[in-house]
This record gives sequence, structure tokens and C-alpha cells, in this order.
Amino acid sequence: MQMFNPTTSRLFPLMLAATLLMSLSACDSDEIPTDVDPVDRTAAELVEEADFLSTLETAASESDASLLETLGQSEPLTVFAPGNPAFENWDVEGLLANPTLLTDVIRYHVVDESFTTGDLGEGQTLASLQGTELSASAGSVNGVGYFRIDQDVTNGTVHIVNNLLFSNRTIAERAEFFLPANAFYNALEEYELTAALNDPADDLTAFVPTEASLAGLAPLVQDQDLTDADVTEILQYHLLTESVSAGELVTALSENNDTFTAETVQGEDLVFTAVRAEPEEGEEQGELTGITINGGQASIDLGNVDLGSTNGVSHFISGLLLPEAYRPDATETIASTDGLGTLSAALGATGLDATLGDRSAVFTVFAPSDDAFSAYDVDYLLANTDLLSEVLTYHVVGGQELPASALEEGALPTVQGDEITVSFGEEDAVFVNSAQVTQTDLSAVNGVVHVLDDVLLENQPVSLQLRALLATRTLYDNLANAELDGAVDGGDLTVFAPTNDAFEGSGFQELTFNERSEALQYHVLPSAVDSATLIDALEADDTFTTETLQGEDIVFTAERDEDGALTGITINDGQASIDLSNVDIEAESSFIHLIDGVLLPPSFTEDGDNA
Repeated sequence: MQMFNPTTSRLFPLMLAATLLMSLSACDSDEIPTDVDPVDRTAAELVEEADFLSTLETAASESDASLLETLGQSEPLTVFAPGNPAFENWDVEGLLANPTLLTDVIRYHVVDESFTTGDLGEGQTLASLQGTELSASAGSVNGVGYFRIDQDVTNGTVHIVNNLLFSNRTIAERAEFFLPANAFYNALEEYELTAALNDPADDLTAFVPTEASLAGLAPLVQDQDLTDADVTEILQYHLLTESVSAGELVTALSENNDTFTAETVQGEDLVFTAVRAEPEEGEEQGELTGITINGGQASIDLGNVDLGSTNGVSHFISGLLLPEAYRPDATETIASTDGLGTLSAALGATGLDATLGDRSAVFTVFAPSDDAFSAYDVDYLLANTDLLSEVLTYHVVGGQELPASALEEGALPTVQGDEITVSFGEEDAVFVNSAQVTQTDLSAVNGVVHVLDDVLLENQPVSLQLRALLATRTLYDNLANAELDGAVDGGDLTVFAPTNDAFEGSGFQELTFNERSEALQYHVLPSAVDSATLIDALEADDTFTTETLQGEDIVFTAERDEDGALTGITINDGQASIDLSNVDIEAESSFIHLIDGVLLPPSFTEDGDNA
């Protein structure tokens, strides 16, 4: 089994390039002046004398001595001269070690006629000294922008460009020397695929994973015990059989309902999906904000596309593209994702790992994170597998693969049977019931996984919620001891739930059995009141009184700052305060609000007043 380490393989040329650049230039050599007084010198003399062109001067002199002579000829020239910053993302040492290739690259930057930017039409074709044509305009050449334009020299014009012009080389050569693509090149070379991308007769599209994305290949090889042939298929799956520019891809998406399919060299298709903003009034389509591949398996970096080559085009992607046989199922995706360990253990405990591992089925999984589970008694849930199965299947939509771009406001049926509700908040925040989606589009061969910041228990009764929540375990125990745990179930109630800390030192256990029973019922309203309704009721005079399940009234008082903004809600003149960060915990058709004190009915005090 061949293995490669994209990080290690890239470090050596990167360090050499950095060392070379440091040796070539003084401390200010990368600072390109925006305005230079006209001087009586040739293009060759400008390259030799300007500090900010020192890397180009070294490259020209060390690759072919005649290059500087050419730049000093009397006949008019146009030189698209890369400044020192243009070399920062390139393996300069590797280029210097390939003088024939480097000579061709430099000659590709020179045209045997003088053109100012004012002379250039849009997309004007220019014949380079190397022989391959350039496409130039007043704003760019081969899509590369100018840093400074129209520098007069005695034998023509020099334009300073901000990147190397490399479109006269193959996809493989670009990947070999362009440092952001070097990890991809190392993988191609390791699995003997560079020759396939060096054939100038081909016309391909390469989707180049970032180094961080490609780092996911090594653990995949190990986890699935992949052969060299398997890895070769994965790499070939990043190549389309024909050249498709970003503009052509966008057009194809617009003409095909925002979905476009193309065949890869490996044989299977890639599926592209447009991601759009909400359309403005009068628009049929919203503005394109991104392009995903295979339902979120990867995203195209729209700032790094259309890197031209003689045999096609390259686009950078974030993510690793996997043919169907190598894609993880939903269970494997969850198991391999940091922060989903608790969910993975829960799936194993209930046997649902096999369900979500069914590659013939389709699921959308809303996966509570480890942090989400940290608020709950996980040991209790794991010990009650029937309950846990019901909870987990309430997080799964069967028969539908819904990437983030396909989520719409409204209800979705779950495998458990009840519905969950998708809604949208500010800044495109996505919510499922009251839980927020914190990570989207974890790809699986049989669906997609979205991560949540809470566990969905809205379809469970109040008593189970109080038992499962770590913060309300004492309240649950007291309800059970008073044989009232069932009394809070059944719907349309509001429970003001003292936390465990609130019971400490409250004297609650000193009450008689009947008094404890009455006090617990005093924490319950006989109707479902969410926090928004309670706040609205306080608007009139900052006080609201209502009857409890026990029969006596409870009094709420608004606390406000000097500007009148609500800062808190107290109960019974300070007996407790509502924790406004932990309200509206839904349980069936009831609400739970956490409070920091234990409430006692007014009749419990000697004078009948609230204490």
C-alpha cells in the first residue's frame, strides 16, 4: 500500500522558495512603487535594476542567458513582468531546477510588439515569444490583474502583473509548481497519474482539493483499507472528461434549475448545485453565492477558479470528492466527525447505527453535538434504550436527502412519527424546533447530516424532560416522591422549574408531604404560557398575576433598566427569578422555564403575604 503525506511533501519546496526569495531581495524588494519616473532604459535594464523585479531577474538569468538579451533588444516589446510578490505562491526553487520549462514560462510573458493598456481591446489575442497566445485587456492578461501598467521603456512597454502567467503549461505542471496545489500534485505523482494530466491533447477539468481537505485521504485509506487502485479512482473522480470553466458551469446551473451533472474520468458523475441568496423583488433567481458538489461533499472556491492550462482548467475546492463506493454512510459520517461522539455511542447502544448504515436508504439526520448532550443525563438515556431510540429517531427524516440549500420553513416528518419544524432566524440562522443548526452538509452516501446545539425532546412529556435535564433532576425526584410526576404530563401546562441549586438550603424538605405536594403544584400554571406571552402581559404595568395549579395566585414583576428595557422577571416579590436564557423548553404542548428559587404559596407564610 502506497501512502503519502501531503503536508510533509510540500514543506521542502516551500522552505526552499522562502529561502530563495529572502536571498534575492532586500527588505523592501516586495514593495512595488505605484508610480515610477520615466527613465532612459530598456526592459532588460528595468528588470535588472528594479528591486521589486529581482526574482524575475534571477529566473531569467539562470534559466537562459539569452532572455535578458531579448529583453534588451531594440525592437519594441511588451513585457508582462511578475513582481516579487507574484512568485510567493510558486515553488521558485523547483522552477529554477527546470530551466527549459522556466525559459518557456518567462518567454510566455513577452510579446514581440509594444502595447499599452489603451491599445488593448477586451480579450485581445497576443502572440507570445514562447509561441502560445495570451488573452489581454486593459484590466488583465489571462485573468491575472495588473499591479502597475504602462511603464515606458526605450524598447516598449512593461506592465507589472500580480501572478505568474502559467496557462501555457499543463494541469500537472501547474499543480507541481503552484504551492496551493502541490499536495494534490504529490498525490497524483504517488499514484502515477501525472502523465494523464500532462497530455496536451486532452481537455480536462481538475477540481483541486486544498491541502487541509486532501489531508482527509490518508485516514480514509487506513479506515477503509483502500488499495492503490481505490485511491486512483478517488483522484480520477476529481477530473471531468471535458474542460468546463466557471462561467460555463454557472450558465449550465442557471439553465438546469440550479443542478448540473458531469461525467468524471473515473466514470461516475459529479452533481453540482447552485447556492443562492434570496431573490430581490422582481428577480426570478437570487444572486449566486456558492456552488456545492455532491450535496455538500465539497464547495468550489469561487475566488480560485479558471486556472487555465494547455489541456484544460483547474478550480480549487474545499472538501474531498469520493465515488459512491468510498463515501461513508450516515453512521460512519457521525462516527468520524469531531464533537459527535455521544451521538455515535447512542446509536450503537440502540442498534440505530445499523439503520443509518443502510446504504440503500436515504436520511437527513439532525445530529446533537456533544455540547448539546452535556446538559442532559446521558447515562440515564443510555440505560433506557427504548426511550433513547424514540428520541434519536425524532432527529431523523427518512426518504429525503435535504442539504442546507434545500431546507425550507415548515414541518418535516421524522422516522419516529412526530414532526419537527424548520425555521430561519437572523443572518440566515437555521433552527429545528428550538435548536440551532451549527454545522451543515456533512455528506454521507445515504444522505446528509446537520449538527444541532440541543437535543430535540419537544415531543416528550414534561416529566421526562425534567428527568433528562441535569439542572432539574432534584425537581423531578421531588415530583416523583410526591407522586406528581404524572400530574405535569398531558399537555397545556407551564412549569416554573427550580434548578438543583435552588433547592439547596430552601427548606423544602422540612415541609410535610402534603405541603411539598402543594408547593410543587404551585410551580405549575394550568395553561401553556411561553416567555413572549408572559412579557406581553407585563407590558401594561410591569405586574401580572395568574392562578396556579395549586389554586393560589402567582405574581410576576418586570425589572427594567433606566431606558425601560426588560432585564429580568421576578416571582412573588423576589422569591425567585426566571432564567431568561433558559425559557420556552417545549414538552409536548407545555413549556418549562427555569427559575433560581423555590416558590411557596402565600398561605404557607404566617401573615398570608408572599415571602
